[in-house]
Amino acid sequence: MNAIKTILVLLLVLVSLSHAQMWKNESTLKIDTLKIAYKEILKNETYQAEKLSWNKKRIIGTALMVSFGALAYYYHEKANDNYSKYLESGHIPSMKNYFKNTQKFDRYKGYAFIGIEIGFALNVWSFYK
Repeated sequence: MNAIKTILVLLLVLVSLSHAQMWKNESTLKIDTLKIAYKEILKNETYQAEKLSWNKKRIIGTALMVSFGALAYYYHEKANDNYSKYLESGHIPSMKNYFKNTQKFDRYKGYAFIGIEIGFALNVWSFYK
């Protein structure tokens, strides 16, 4: 499987290099049809792409997504552990306790998912100007 991935990556690199070489070898490209492409315009420095800046909303949104994602995973694992103990236990009071803990950790996991959604919404909102 790794060999196939390596071959595909090498093929992609070779195709990219051949396209780059074709673009480099073309002399001043001027096409005056619906496929308008003027090489002089592409070289002009006034047409630089606007760079994304990491504003505070984007940083906070990303931090919220990552931290609440880690919390959701932690509480998911805790809920699974308690549920496994609930299934394995034969003692009724222990089973009630494990099931109660499972419900509690599932609720915490749900709150963490809400936090992920808030972080995502803040991250999307940060792109509006």
